[in-house]
Amino acid sequence: MLPLRSPLARSLLAVRPARGICTLAQPTRRIAILPSAPITAVPRRVLVSPTFRALSTSLPRKEAEKTPVDEGAPKIYTFDQVKQISDNPSSKYLIVDVRDKSELDNSGVIPNSVNISIKEHLTPFMLPPEQFEETFGFSKPAKDTVLVFSCKAGVRSDNAARMALAAGYEVSSYKGGWLDWAKNTGGKTY
Repeated sequence: MLPLRSPLARSLLAVRPARGICTLAQPTRRIAILPSAPITAVPRRVLVSPTFRALSTSLPRKEAEKTPVDEGAPKIYTFDQVKQISDNPSSKYLIVDVRDKSELDNSGVIPNSVNISIKEHLTPFMLPPEQFEETFGFSKPAKDTVLVFSCKAGVRSDNAARMALAAGYEVSSYKGGWLDWAKNTGGKTY
C-alpha cells in the first residue's frame, strides 16, 4: 500500500475492507465492495466497476444517478428571481424549501414557499397525487410547474431538484438558499 502522504495515495480511494465500504477522498457517494474483492485502493474516477456494485435504496434514486450531470443540472436561480416569484405567487412556479421543520422554526421561511423535508421524504414527487396531498397537506404540483428548490445553502436543494427532475418536473435550485435570503432581507440565520 502507498504511504498516505504521497500524491498518488491522496488521489485514490481509501478502502475499509472490515466494513465493506469504500469512501471517496472528496465524498460524493458510497459504494459497497463485494466480499470477494480483495482491493486496497481504487482510482478516484472509478465509481462503479465490475468489482463494485452500487447500492441504491429506491428506483427514483437509480434513475437520478443515470442522468448525466451536465444534462440533469438544474437551472440556478438568484435572490432577485426567487424574490420576484415569492412576491408574485402563481401556479407556474412553486418554491419548495427542503429543510427540516426544526431548521424552519430556528430561522424562518421564504414567503409563499412550501416545506417538504428531503430528510423525511426522499422522493415526494414520485408519490401518487392522493398520497402526496395526504402527506403534505396541499395538492401535488402539475408537471409544467417550475419547482424552485431551496435549503440552507444550496446543497440539499440541488439534490432534491435532481430527484424531481427524474420524476419529470421542470426544476431549478436557489443556490444561495436561506443564508442568501436572510442576508438580503435581514432575516434570522441559525
